[in-house]
Formats: sequence, structure tokens, C-alpha cells
Amino acid sequence: MRHLSLLTLFVGDDNQLEVEQLIRSCSNPASSLASTVRVVGASATGEDTIRQVEDLRPDVVLLGQSLPDMLGLDVAQRLLRACPGTVVFLAAESTSIDLYQRAMNVGVREVLQKPLDPVRVGAVIARVVEEERRRRAEWLDREGVRAPGRSVAAEPGEQQSVRAGHPVVALRQEVVVFCSPKGGVGKTTLAVSSAAALAQPRFPNLRVLLVDLDLQFGDVASVLGVPGNVSIADWAAARVPPDDLQAVEARLAYHKPSGLWVLPAPENPVDASQVDAATVKTVVEAGRRHFDAIVFDLGTDLSDAAVVALDMATRIFILTTLDLVTMREVVKLGDILRQMGVDPGKVKLLVSRAPRRPDLGADELKTLATRTGYPVVGRIPEADGVLRAVNRQELPLFVRTEGPFPQSLKRVLQSVLPVFGADGRARRSPGELLGRGLLKLRKEGGLGRR
Repeated sequence: MRHLSLLTLFVGDDNQLEVEQLIRSCSNPASSLASTVRVVGASATGEDTIRQVEDLRPDVVLLGQSLPDMLGLDVAQRLLRACPGTVVFLAAESTSIDLYQRAMNVGVREVLQKPLDPVRVGAVIARVVEEERRRRAEWLDREGVRAPGRSVAAEPGEQQSVRAGHPVVALRQEVVVFCSPKGGVGKTTLAVSSAAALAQPRFPNLRVLLVDLDLQFGDVASVLGVPGNVSIADWAAARVPPDDLQAVEARLAYHKPSGLWVLPAPENPVDASQVDAATVKTVVEAGRRHFDAIVFDLGTDLSDAAVVALDMATRIFILTTLDLVTMREVVKLGDILRQMGVDPGKVKLLVSRAPRRPDLGADELKTLATRTGYPVVGRIPEADGVLRAVNRQELPLFVRTEGPFPQSLKRVLQSVLPVFGADGRARRSPGELLGRGLLKLRKEGGLGRR
């Protein structure tokens, strides 16, 4: 991790004891928090928090869940509209899937459990802000665009501007991994559907790459009906120059109905042995240059290639179904990821194929979250017609754009890239969020789609 300048923090919380504890920790030279964060202000009310943050423009705002005059999420929503470069965290007495989803929909980056541990607060803030600075700075420098106001992407003194009369808020780049220790949980369906959902909106016109890393038995190509004349084995056999967009696209399949770029698994499982850690690094390196999001569909084994994908991911979804066998396997996978040193902050649990009347429910999921240390961020229901659509090589989200399955999935995706409104529908305003497609076309003087 590169050196971080001291981050400025504003605290909006009416718990005076916790606020004072954070301030003392930031002022204590012996505290690790003091080397990361400097508190520039605090307030016990929502309106005063908004006023001071607009004036001070801190890097980070930490909000209590409930202030005397406003809910923390309402404060966050107003702050992120007024100060789009600010990173907002929410601190709550108790967390839940519903709270986490509502927070992510608003734009909150993390929900922290009270009582607050100053050391953990400092570590989480440093990790998230460093990720934000790195992604935004690298991406915006390549595109020659700056977001309005001062954001954590800017080092102190760096100026940012507004282009073409619209405030341009660049989307952070994401590498998303879907994995599970057990087959049959709907992993490929969710990976494909998620990638297609992110690629679909006209605005922000994201470029999305879907990579099938289930090297032995991957079936992304057959699910989408794309030709098998290219595969990730081609990337192992010949070096692909990551900077050369034409060379990169020549070794990918294009799924025209969804706008997805796809890198299938090898048709012949024998070729899977060619794909190693270096191959995946090259794919991610190329993907980061030319795509807004890279979505990996992993197999059940942890090959060297899979380990690299997990290490380079910005978000990992571990899928589980509501049965004890799968949950036990998920706990084992969590233990392995910790032993590998995978950052726990980027790992989330996602319930797949949830029945309407499950035998296991909230208590078992709470136990699973406690044992793994990862939060459960959503439930994707077992929906009528999903399997039928897959068998017809149709995307479930295209067959039924409304209903529990697509809406639940889009709410989860909103926490990854904020391209959907609170109702799960794609945002349409070109002045809100722009992906690579529109940023490139804006610079060239047009707003078409590939």
C-alpha cells in the first residue's frame, strides 16, 4: 500500500462518549489511528453535520445511524449529493441485511458495528479511502476527467473540474468474484446475470468483462450462446498486450444482446492446465485498462488462477443456499480465505436460490455471518422461469425485468457500482454517472453506443 497523507474525518453522532474516544485516539501519538486520521469536526445533529461538512470538505464522514433530528442515511444521502467526493461510513448499534442494502443504495461505503473500535475504524477508513484514491486517480488520469469538488481521489492541492456543463462523477472500477465451495447453488446464473445487468443501462454505458474461471467445467459460453472459438487458454498460449484494445477484443467473445464481453473457459478441460496465475494477472491488467467492471465466475476448487482472482478482486461474493451442508462448506472456505490473507472487508455472503418458506432462516444466517466474519448482504430468491430462461440461452433479467429475482440482484449490485436507483431500475441521466463508453464518446463529441 502506498503512503497515505493524513485523512480528515468528520463525525456526526450524538453518542458523546464514542466521539470523544475517537478524538482522543486520533490525538494520541501512540495510537495507530493518529497516523491515519485527523478529526476536523464533530456534531450531534444532522443539519449541523451537513452544514459543517459542506464547509470543511473532509475526506471521510462517519455518521451515527440515528441523530436527534435526522436519520443517518438521510444525512448521508444529502451529503453525497452536495459533496460527491466524500466517503461516508455509517455506525449502527445493530446491523441487518436490510440496513446494509439501504446504506449501499444511498452510497455509504461501509456499515460499522457499534461500539466502535478506534483501531478497526482507522483500518477500515484507510483501506477504503486508499482503494478509492487508487481507482479514481488511475482511471481519471487515463480518461482526462476530474470529478467536481475535492474527492479522496485527489491528493491535497489537486484541482478537479467539470466537463461539458455536467458534473461528471466517475464510477470506481471493480473486479467482482462470484464463488462457492459447492456446486448447484446458482453461481454461474448470478455471475452472468450480474454482469449483464451492469452492462445494460444506456447510462452510464459500462464496459463489462465476464470471465469464466471454472476451468474444468465452466459453462458461461453455453449459457450465453457465444461461440467457443476463443477462451482463456488463448491468453495462456500467447501473450496479449494489455494496452492494445484491438488485440484484447480479438481474444474475447462479444454477446450482442447484453453488450457483454466474455472470456470463456476452455472447451477442452485438458487445456485448463495451461491457465496459471500469470494468465489471470494479464487478464485483469488488460481488463483494468479497458473495462469498468470485471466479473469472475470461479469453480469450486482453489487453483492458482482462482487464488489470483480472489487476491485481485475488489468484491467477493460467496454464495450459499439455505441448507446446513452448504453453510458448513462456506465456513470452511472462510477459514481458507483468512489463511490466504484475503482482506475480509471485501468478502460478502450472498444467499442464492432462497425458497419462499425456508427451513433455515435469520438465526442460522446470523450464526453463519458470525462464524465466517462476513456479512450477509442479500437473498436472491428461487424464481419461477429462471431455469427455463437459462435452458433457452436467455438471460433471466431480460425475460423478466421486474419481480423478486431481478430486483433482489440489482439491489446487491447497487453496493458494487451505483448504476441503479433505489427501485432497482437503471439510472438514465447522463450527468450522474458515466462509464468508459460515454466518457470516451463525450470526449469525441458524441453519445452513441457500440
